[in-house]
Amino acid sequence: GGKRRRGALSADRQQEAAASAALEGPRAFSLERLLAYFRMVTKQSYDEAGAGSEDLARELLSADVFMQISSMVALGLLSRVGGADSLESARYRCDIGDDLAQKIAANLRVNLHNYLSYV
Repeated sequence: GGKRRRGALSADRQQEAAASAALEGPRAFSLERLLAYFRMVTKQSYDEAGAGSEDLARELLSADVFMQISSMVALGLLSRVGGADSLESARYRCDIGDDLAQKIAANLRVNLHNYLSYV
């Protein structure tokens, strides 16, 4: 009998989904998700630097995130694909290639594969 472990089956499914996603191209994501990644990367940076939570809170409040998002759209790194009526319903799509995404992630010391899930 060839019973497979649950983990192996899940890995196979993840691999198939990743291959399918590569053919379909990038999917749209919400502004909320984009902001959550920003907070995660900023927190990780402050944790590594040994900065206090007050410094982190100040950075998160002072960062002009929306100006940065607008700049990324203007540069063609992101596209706004929905939610033209309000910021709350805004949806974006990443328009950079895998190579550039990997370089940016490495520069930020983020393992990109930890954040890409296709299943």
